[in-house]
Amino acid sequence: MFLDLVEWTASEDWRKEPASEPILEFAAPRFDAVWRKVKGKGTKIGDLEEHQLHRLRINVKKLRYAVDFLAPLYARKRVRKFASSLEEMQDCLGLIHDDMVSREIVADFALAETGRTDITVRSRQLKTMEGRFKRLKRVGHFWNS
Repeated sequence: MFLDLVEWTASEDWRKEPASEPILEFAAPRFDAVWRKVKGKGTKIGDLEEHQLHRLRINVKKLRYAVDFLAPLYARKRVRKFASSLEEMQDCLGLIHDDMVSREIVADFALAETGRTDITVRSRQLKTMEGRFKRLKRVGHFWNS
């Protein structure tokens, strides 16, 4: 979405002719596309493999940045709740990702056990993520209301 907007701005087409569509009409399908990816993976968080969790993390980040960028165009309270839920999910996914990377580093250098098991860290964060995702769904997306 950002790239489309930057391209449109940089092309200066907006100076030559009126915008072909209002920004909200431009944003909604893009929000929908990323939201579908987040929602699809979010409903089965506990079953996701590491690469799928990483993809979910990237999509949550994309959605959060888009929400932050376009937030002023929407009802403040709904956006704030949605953005807050995304931020909490992003934090959990970040901890899971950090744990995965640290385990890879330990394995690469054949170091001794760190004292914490990936199962404990991951399962705790996945449980937290499930609750945060439920909250995000309950808050609901705000751009098509």
